[in-house]
Amino acid sequence: MDDISSQTETPETLAQLDRQWEQRFEAFAERLMQQTSAQLTEALQRIEAQVGGAGSGGDPLRTRPIDSEQLSPEDDSVQLNDYGVQLYYCNELGQALQVLEEAAKNAPGSAEIWNNLGVVYAALGHTEKSILAFEKAAERNPHLVDVLNNRGVLALLDTTPEAALELLEQAGDLNPQSLPILLNLAQAHRSLNQVDKAIELWKRIKAIDPANDEATQFLRQYYQES
Repeated sequence: MDDISSQTETPETLAQLDRQWEQRFEAFAERLMQQTSAQLTEALQRIEAQVGGAGSGGDPLRTRPIDSEQLSPEDDSVQLNDYGVQLYYCNELGQALQVLEEAAKNAPGSAEIWNNLGVVYAALGHTEKSILAFEKAAERNPHLVDVLNNRGVLALLDTTPEAALELLEQAGDLNPQSLPILLNLAQAHRSLNQVDKAIELWKRIKAIDPANDEATQFLRQYYQES
C-alpha cells in the first residue's frame, strides 16, 4: 500500500488520490450490489416456493393476480379479487371463498376470477363446484393457461388421465416452459404407463431447472427400478 503521507500534496497528487479512492469505491459498490442482488434473488425464490406450497414445481391449484382487459384496476371486482388472493395465500379459505364469490357476481365475464374461485373450491374439497368454476372460466377464455392446467390437475385427481393429458397438452402448447405444466404432463403420461414420454419430460424439466427436486426424484426412482 502506498504511504500517502510521504507524497507531496500537489493538486495533481490530490487528483490522483481522488481517482484512486473513486475507483476503489466503485469496485466496492459493484461487489456490494452483486451480493445484494444474489441475496434478494435467493430470498424471492424461497418466498415463491413457500407461497407455491408444492416445492420447486409450484402449486398447480393456485391463484394469480387478475389480468383482464375487461376490467380496469379501479374496478371493485379487481380489488375483491386481489383481496381474495391474499386471503387464499394466508390460508383463510372461507373468507377467500366469500370474497371471490362476490367478485364473480360483480364481474361474471372475468375468466381469471372464475379460475381463482375454482382454485379455492378445490382447496376446500368442493370438487363439483371447482369443475363448474373452471368450466365457466374456460367458456370466457378457453386459452387461459391457468384454467387448462387446473382442469388437467383435477382430471388427474379424478383418475381420468386421458382427459388430463388433453388439457395439459393444450396448456403446454401455450406455455412450453412452465415447470408446473411440464410436471403435470409427466404425471399424466406416467398414469397412462407412457414411461418414455414421462422420462423425456422430466429430463426437459432438469434442463430448464437442474435443481428441480421432483424431476430428480422421479428419474432416480426410475433408474433404480430399471
